[in-house]
Amino acid sequence: MRKFIFALTVLFTLPLLTGGVAHAATTDVAIGMQVRPLLYNETLQPNQIKKGFIDVSNPSKQTVTLDTSVQLFTQIDDQGSLKFYDADYVKTALVPDLKEFDLGPREAVRLYFTVNSSKLPDGDVLAGIFVTNKTTPHPLAITPAVRVGTLLIFQNGKPGPRNTAITDFNLPFFQFSNDIHGSVSIKNMADSNTQSGFFADVTLAVSPWGSSVKKQSPLITSGRTRQMDFDVPSDQIGFYKLTVTTGTATAYKWVFIVTGIWRTLIFTILSAIVILGLAIWFIIRRRRKHKK
Repeated sequence: MRKFIFALTVLFTLPLLTGGVAHAATTDVAIGMQVRPLLYNETLQPNQIKKGFIDVSNPSKQTVTLDTSVQLFTQIDDQGSLKFYDADYVKTALVPDLKEFDLGPREAVRLYFTVNSSKLPDGDVLAGIFVTNKTTPHPLAITPAVRVGTLLIFQNGKPGPRNTAITDFNLPFFQFSNDIHGSVSIKNMADSNTQSGFFADVTLAVSPWGSSVKKQSPLITSGRTRQMDFDVPSDQIGFYKLTVTTGTATAYKWVFIVTGIWRTLIFTILSAIVILGLAIWFIIRRRRKHKK
């Protein structure tokens, strides 16, 4: 079975001293670095050295000097906020081909890197490769460091724990819309000390008659719970059961739905009833007047 390596792109702007989130830049010309995302659909084989790249561009009007770095990451809350931290093994396993380089105005560079699977632990490896501009003196202000990078979710050999639980299933009982909508919260049951991260496969099925769709949750790391909003295509009227399944976890709720063309039909029927009722009332009222 084919396994995966996902790479997602994330943009972080970090003040040089505080490490908090900010917006670039305070100089005359804003410094804004950009990266392109990578997506790998192959797994790392034993003792494999694989090469990848990220495209880095400088849309500003001034030359910037950039440093590269590599860190691991994990989620620190159920909203998906990330914490980055150092580890020696990821620095030796994930190596950019440039440590420091200049990037001129409106220029772009393809930054290559190699991944050595033998230097990574088996299972899920959550890492990031970043480029950060060096701050430069300015007579009026200090230019903050702008850090951009690509998040890499490696499945190296056997995947990490994939045990999930459904902690919340929100589904309004009455649905009068184009489809059935709601949300489900999924927890990664792996111990928080275990490096595990994946996009849970989620199946949503309407019964006794209806559609079945498959979706992926947001990234869920060890011990975290993520909420996923969903929409299920529907063209039905009546009481139905919506079942959500992820891994071995299952939950269901009953719902009364008026979806798709049935919304138009119901509106048409109700309008016809109202018009007919008004017509009958008008005729009866007119006849009573003639009798008087």
